[in-house]
Amino acid sequence: MSTSSITNSELFPRPIMVRAHNQEPVRLTAVRWIGDTALEVCGDDPSKKIGWLRQDAFDFDSTLFGQLQDAYGRRETERLVMLWAQAAPFGKAKSKELRAPA
Repeated sequence: MSTSSITNSELFPRPIMVRAHNQEPVRLTAVRWIGDTALEVCGDDPSKKIGWLRQDAFDFDSTLFGQLQDAYGRRETERLVMLWAQAAPFGKAKSKELRAPA
């Protein structure tokens, strides 16, 4: 499948991890683009959606997410910064495919 034929309906919903207040890691589901800089996301209740800045949204990685949760729970701020630096920004790995629609 070429990247030009991929549609939003094929990309979403998609599990992501987000950097919340005080660098707390939270698992959410990306639902759709909101312009070029934000995503519409939801938690366990898909009827409750909010906007989230793309700069704080990352591809979900279960191993890294566990490490982030551990560092957050232990209040290890320096480790959190290091771990978040390893996270793949949402859409960067497949930026052409995940680009917001025109």
